[in-house]
Amino acid sequence: MLKKADTHAIVSLLILAYLIVGFTFQKQISQNEGKGFDGVYYYQLATDFVNNETPTAKSPFVYRIGTPYVVSVFFPNDLMTGFKAINLVFAVFSIFLLLVFLRLYIDDERIIVLLVALYIIYWQAPLRLSIYYPVHTDPASITFMLASLIAVTNIIRDKSKRGNLILLTLLTGVGVLFREICLVPAMALAFSSFVSLKEQKFALNFPQKKQLTYFIPMIIGLLGYFIILLFVNKSDDSTFFGATLGWLYEKSASKYLHALMMAFGPILILAIYNIRNGIQFLKSEPHLLFFVVAMLLVGWVGGSDTERLLYWSMPVVYILIGKFLSERGKLLNWQIIALIAITQLISTRAFLFIPDYPNDFSSVIPFLTPLTNEFPLFDLWSWHGNQKMNIFSFIQYTALFGALFWMLKHANSKQSNNLKK
Repeated sequence: MLKKADTHAIVSLLILAYLIVGFTFQKQISQNEGKGFDGVYYYQLATDFVNNETPTAKSPFVYRIGTPYVVSVFFPNDLMTGFKAINLVFAVFSIFLLLVFLRLYIDDERIIVLLVALYIIYWQAPLRLSIYYPVHTDPASITFMLASLIAVTNIIRDKSKRGNLILLTLLTGVGVLFREICLVPAMALAFSSFVSLKEQKFALNFPQKKQLTYFIPMIIGLLGYFIILLFVNKSDDSTFFGATLGWLYEKSASKYLHALMMAFGPILILAIYNIRNGIQFLKSEPHLLFFVVAMLLVGWVGGSDTERLLYWSMPVVYILIGKFLSERGKLLNWQIIALIAITQLISTRAFLFIPDYPNDFSSVIPFLTPLTNEFPLFDLWSWHGNQKMNIFSFIQYTALFGALFWMLKHANSKQSNNLKK
């Protein structure tokens, strides 16, 4: 069995390895002089702060002033370096916060190491993405989100409730400056006050008097967000409601399912196969149920980068995967382990890089993902990519998930028959 110190050492070495490889071989995106796409707006916000001007940009980017402001304070003369440095610091913090969060629900350090490693190696997770695409706000947002989830869990478990409630209020109030999703953990805490579990069934009830304090972090977060609305200058006429309805109508179920499989890779099958136990677990943890449902909904209506948005549900999805490994891990024979391990490394592009944009490369037939570093960048997303290539990828993922489900079911039947003998 691994000790906590061993876990920290392994995770630290893996972070160091990916930083060294990333800075040595991963080229930063060329689009807009390294700012990328949405990064143009965040860079403009940082520039506005440096020049003591009112933050001005398109919605919803203009409301995410946290990272640009921090960059403008510490790196006013080199904003690009500032974004990369600040985001990498937040990325590393988020890794260790994920480790702490997983320990609240999983006892086996080996499983925790595996799950944290999945977070480190995925190409769209903060550590790797910040080297390629430094001007973005995900790392800080995920950091605040994970810290808030830890605080919410401790509040519900009556661990230093008052201190954690104050901490969650601060995290939410500050977190909304970085991104709107930092409100979700506070909303999950408020939701938990309406729910009780009796004989594995949900019962809705009015919050008890002592639970009214559960609404404070959400209220402070909403106030903070409304203050941002008054402080910044939106340069377009788009609305959150209109954008949400648009994506609700435009995004197909097949693209959503494809994006979900791409976001988490083949190891997601463990949570799917164990769905009944997973649902029972989530019923006992209403705040986690609210969080994962909210993030899965954000993946549908939040924008075109479906995989990245869906990946924000990672804290709970990884717990569900970990629950399978700790409770039903004996079902995994060497064939299943080998197939998941190999295809997971391919799917997350653990040993492949992110291609520059723009480039002159042609689309290639993928095996889950393009097995090369030379292809159009947009082919990494279910929404943006070449539709023919996406069909190939979707069929491959569907077949792989189907094969793994059948193998798990066969292993389960074999195990049941052995127990009867």
